[in-house]
Amino acid sequence: LKVFRKRSIRTSIQKDAVHSNEYDTFYGIQQKTQVENACIGCAMCTMACPNDAIAPVKNPGLDRMKFHVNQNGVPRRRGGRRNASGSVLDAFDDRLAQLGARLALRRRAAFADLVAPFRDMHGAVTGRSEEPRLRLTGVGGRPEGDEESLADWLRGEMSRVRSEEIRRGRALVGPQRDDLSLSIDGRSARHFASQGQARTLVLALKLAELSVARARGESPLFLLDDLTSELDHRRMQRLIELLGQLNNQVWVTTTDPQWLGPLPGAQARLWSVIRGGVEKTSSGTPE
Repeated sequence: LKVFRKRSIRTSIQKDAVHSNEYDTFYGIQQKTQVENACIGCAMCTMACPNDAIAPVKNPGLDRMKFHVNQNGVPRRRGGRRNASGSVLDAFDDRLAQLGARLALRRRAAFADLVAPFRDMHGAVTGRSEEPRLRLTGVGGRPEGDEESLADWLRGEMSRVRSEEIRRGRALVGPQRDDLSLSIDGRSARHFASQGQARTLVLALKLAELSVARARGESPLFLLDDLTSELDHRRMQRLIELLGQLNNQVWVTTTDPQWLGPLPGAQARLWSVIRGGVEKTSSGTPE
């Protein structure tokens, strides 16, 4: 990327007029034609160009250019990986497989720490009336394999779907496609859970994350927005009791404070938003 200067000659048909030059500046991509700067297929020029003005094609006569000079002022062709044989994509895929396998293993370890707290928190809110299951799908969800074997598997999968990825213009394989799958009593929560059950699963997952963070010596601020929505009274009361036992700072918002029921008075602090202002409520019980 370079700043170029363009000269314009200003003339006049008037007698004794003085001709002058005007200069304008603009940004563009400067291409070098020296043999030592010939394209090696890295495609970095396409990443540097701000408006996709460069669509390079690798020169198949790259080696022959070492023995020929540029004659008659004809510039040599520049190029990138667009028409390459695939060697550049292979190099990128190899590195992506290495980093993807490393990420997948760390995600698998983090997921393993969440499973037990998730079940405990869900059982505390529901009274253990349901059997939840949390599963990791994708690369990180593969139960077997170390970093090397996962990387080999990723290389094979990326090679298998390469043509389809090029056609769709998106990545179809990799740890970025990992996801969490939740079920209740063996049935997919996405398709069969009620709004209350779905809200309970989300709360249990967030409480499990808080539990893992506290086990690592951290105490993050825990935020719950519109707490009273979509939960029945019994689950609400169990959740309030659980939050009071966390020994952690918790911020809760609700449009119906009475639905919360009695709060731990020695620890609770209540504020109300009235006519655009925030007022502290002295009572420890929502009214």
